[in-house]
Amino acid sequence: MKRDIETRFSDGSEQPVHLEMAYTFDREAAESFKAEVAEQFPGYDIHIDPLSLSVSCHIGPGALAVACSKKLPELK
Repeated sequence: MKRDIETRFSDGSEQPVHLEMAYTFDREAAESFKAEVAEQFPGYDIHIDPLSLSVSCHIGPGALAVACSKKLPELK
């Protein structure tokens, strides 16, 4: 993900992407994982939410995920 942020998504801004995290069942484990991700991406805001029940029932408890999405220019 670091390489993608630096090469694929780089647009000259300091933080060209949003970071998002998702988890199933264990909020404490998710917060711990969020702290690890924050160490690798200092200064980034990280949004975290539980996965929906329709997804969680297929993945099971204890799943953790991180993703990035490119920031789009603001429309004026």
